[in-house]
Amino acid sequence: MTAAASPPDEKKAEPARSVGAQEVVGADGFLDEVRALTDGRGADLVLDPVGGDRFPASFRALRRGGGASSWDSRSGTPRPSR
Repeated sequence: MTAAASPPDEKKAEPARSVGAQEVVGADGFLDEVRALTDGRGADLVLDPVGGDRFPASFRALRRGGGASSWDSRSGTPRPSR
């Protein structure tokens, strides 16, 4: 399993790497980058500490049968994912 992180800026990328993220991808293009990293399969697990508007992209980045956890909503109330 590859662990990827999506910190808000490069300043926070190094702490993500220091706790095990092999890949660091930006919020812009997150879904496409996760799909590219997983050969289109999608992520096994998404841990989303931001939630809100960013959660639908996290959810869509999952593989079929994958899991997601969101524990905050700093960016607002989540909108329905389609």
